[in-house]
Amino acid sequence: MKMCMSFVNKCWEGRISNPVHLMLPNGDKRYVKWKKLDADVLLIEDWKKFAEAYSLDHDHLLVFKYVGKSQW
Repeated sequence: MKMCMSFVNKCWEGRISNPVHLMLPNGDKRYVKWKKLDADVLLIEDWKKFAEAYSLDHDHLLVFKYVGKSQW
């Protein structure tokens, strides 16, 4: 999955751990690896498992919020 460029430009560089720690409203936590490809940031490893677990499809929209420093 490709991340929105405005989010990447505002929050990503030097702040996001790899893998990224996703905290969901239901309290579930998931870890998804990412890679930078040119100017884009792509969620890669474990993204498919995440998408399948939450029945995400091509026409779904996800909203991410940066809530501070990594919890690693």
